[in-house]
Amino acid sequence: MSNNIYGYIRVSTKDQNEDRQRIAMQEAGVPQNAIFSDKQSGKNFDREGYHQMDLFSWAETKKAEDQKREEKRKRELQIEEKKKKLDGMMEKVQSRYGENSLRKGMHLPE
Repeated sequence: MSNNIYGYIRVSTKDQNEDRQRIAMQEAGVPQNAIFSDKQSGKNFDREGYHQMDLFSWAETKKAEDQKREEKRKRELQIEEKKKKLDGMMEKVQSRYGENSLRKGMHLPE
């Protein structure tokens, strides 16, 4: 369930039918496996389906945050690797042409 779209259906009694709400959710683009429902009173939020929806949305958010962190770490490692390569290239140039060769070549003050 990585679409981050959830639906919650509640009817007050077991005799009531939630089909209209389920159809409306599907027409709104909510996938079948992301629709949570309860058949009980709405007097409080102590309802299993509601808590399941909350848990799934929390897990999806955590997963997305973990992915972003991992992508950031990969970018940082790539930057670090490029810096090391550049340092190695600069060392080669300096050892071949002298310590101040890069500075003079770029017309930078010493």
